[in-house]
Amino acid sequence: MTNKDHCGSCGHACAPGQNCDNGKCGGQQVPSGCDSAKEIPCMDGDILVCVPKLSNESCGTKECTNKEEGKFCKCEDIVKGQACEGNLSCSTNGECVCPEGLLQDKTNKSQCNNPENPATCGASKGNPAGTPCREDQICNGKECACIEGIECGGKCIDPLKEHDFCGLGESCDQLVQCNDDETCTQGACVCTNPLQAKCGTNGACIDVDTNITHCGAKGSCEAESYLDNNFAGFICTGGGRTGCNHGSCECVDGYVFDKATKQCVDASSSVTSCGTDTDNLMNCQLLFGNKAECNNGHCGCKIGWIAIDNTLSWYKDLSDKDKRIRCIDPYTDNEFCGATSENRGNTCKDGNICVNGSCQDPDECDVGVGRAFLLCGKNDDIKCLLKSDFKISNCDKCNAEACSYTGLAKDGCLGIKDVNCACEDGHVEVDFKDNDGKYQACASWTDLNKRHIVVSSGTNSQLICEDGWSDNLTENHYKDGSLRFVSDGVCSIHIGNDLNNCGEVGRVCESANDQHMVTPVCNAGVCQFGACEANYGDCNEDMLSEKGDGCETLLNTTSNCGACGKECGNNRVCSDGVCCIGEGIVTDDVKFDDCCSGLKKYSKCTLNMGIMGCLTRSYQCSATQPEGYEEWE
Repeated sequence: MTNKDHCGSCGHACAPGQNCDNGKCGGQQVPSGCDSAKEIPCMDGDILVCVPKLSNESCGTKECTNKEEGKFCKCEDIVKGQACEGNLSCSTNGECVCPEGLLQDKTNKSQCNNPENPATCGASKGNPAGTPCREDQICNGKECACIEGIECGGKCIDPLKEHDFCGLGESCDQLVQCNDDETCTQGACVCTNPLQAKCGTNGACIDVDTNITHCGAKGSCEAESYLDNNFAGFICTGGGRTGCNHGSCECVDGYVFDKATKQCVDASSSVTSCGTDTDNLMNCQLLFGNKAECNNGHCGCKIGWIAIDNTLSWYKDLSDKDKRIRCIDPYTDNEFCGATSENRGNTCKDGNICVNGSCQDPDECDVGVGRAFLLCGKNDDIKCLLKSDFKISNCDKCNAEACSYTGLAKDGCLGIKDVNCACEDGHVEVDFKDNDGKYQACASWTDLNKRHIVVSSGTNSQLICEDGWSDNLTENHYKDGSLRFVSDGVCSIHIGNDLNNCGEVGRVCESANDQHMVTPVCNAGVCQFGACEANYGDCNEDMLSEKGDGCETLLNTTSNCGACGKECGNNRVCSDGVCCIGEGIVTDDVKFDDCCSGLKKYSKCTLNMGIMGCLTRSYQCSATQPEGYEEWE
């Protein structure tokens, strides 16, 4: 009674889709596989199939309009939906829309833009097309950003090496554009040519191999030490310096340039540059300590002193501590008192000190022939001093009242701190000279600096004049320029800015009024001129050169009006360095020109029509009446 193949009788089959109910065929049955929310059942011939109604190929498919009651539509009668083009997809409402998170393009309706796509970066309702990113950018979902570096000038740049935007800043306005002859390196504009440095006017690159005021300069040209990567360079004028060659000063014959002291020194006597071959010089102090000397180009110790080195027969018996190479005075050295090349001498102990090569009790100072020793006591610190080595005036003996422990003592007595007769901290032993003769004493660095006396840099312990200072007391100096002894007037001439002693004593900066330059100045030991006369300019930029032609250009011409290269065009003239309305002006606006203030106005007929009068005129303002012009107002 319910068999669809034998409904009601044998062999009576129900039509496809019908059911058998009490022996009668009737109704249609939806296939069990169809999803009514997403599919529509229809008859494909005798087969019942499920047709999608929300596919991207047929979005919004609907049942047929001629459906018979109780039957399924034929598949060919179903109302097919639209095909979703581009990257649109079919929604549950049967409409082609952009997937969630994407924006429909206003121009191409079938295109959905992804705000995270570099081609449509930052797409939004207000800007559905977004912004296309460059190859050097990525899209962060909101905007295009540089993959590396920062955005400047319409491109992503690395400020540590970008020529047009160089620096360590985090924004473009904190960066600078390097000059054409510069390269950006580690955020700094440096000269592209390794033989140049930024020492010129306004930081321009100059050749430091030959420049006499910045010889051997490096980097930003501002540091004093030649070991610094930003060394300002040597000044290769004066003091025997004759020029700059390969970044080092050249000197007069027989002298070599000592970079540590920035002086030309005599290689036969210079402690820091000693030798007979100027290409192979030695620093004697590195060999024998700060008491070394250079004699005829050979390093050694002072006459009468002994060099502690392996040439001594007893050197091998010394402890490792005592084997350091140095010069000692066997007459005063407490460790090697009375030493010779064959005998190491004695070590003074129990408070004894070495006097004249023998250990003595300071309370019983020996008075030898030609050598007077004076007692100098403060508290329990008793010393013996050689009278011949130190100036003692107005006192027969040094006592606690007279002795000073702060350098030069009261009444000339010397304050001594330890058994080696060394000067107090902050003081140095100095050879002095006055009307009474030469003497030694301890002088404070404060007093010496006031005299413009300094100690040379490096291992050289010589006293020299402060850079930029000198004197004409030749007997006070060794050949290398270091001080032999100190007296009044030493290092007293400022050769750095003295017009009469510029770069060296006696060198006068001559005036050059014939070159339209104002009074000369001495700048860092080089004669220069502070400025040009009014209405003149240094257009070829050679004013700082001693061989230059000064301020050679008149700045009151139409090609150089008020400044080098400033031209006055359009029939304008130059008046007191300002471009003004000039000849051939066919309007009376000339009277309103600022340049005509205080000047007379003139006009000239340029087209005379006879009885009709002057048809056109040209106008000009001038302090004097131009030829062919008549006074206008």
